[in-house]
Amino acid sequence: MKLKAFLPAALVAMTAAALPASALAVSGPVAEASATRTILVRDNFFSPKSVTVPRNTTLKFVWRGRLVHNVASGRRILISNRTKGTGALRVSRSVTLNCTLHRGMNLRVNVR
Repeated sequence: MKLKAFLPAALVAMTAAALPASALAVSGPVAEASATRTILVRDNFFSPKSVTVPRNTTLKFVWRGRLVHNVASGRRILISNRTKGTGALRVSRSVTLNCTLHRGMNLRVNVR
């Protein structure tokens, strides 16, 4: 076997083995469709303020105010500061998200 042909195949095999099973995407008819829920980011509040979603739901955040906001879990910023546009993240457990720039701007996400 030539080294050139072996290296790419070996790298793919090693990379796949190093990834956790949850990180590997499955495509085709066997894959489950993940739900998407839209959350509006308005001036100093999320709308709605609380959501209940299935596990692995994608939350799509849509900015609709004039002020700068972000989406964080505690102090860890998950979607950076912006005034317009969209951002998304997938949730697999219940969590309270917040804006680090505006105290009290919280979104409770309940995963069932």
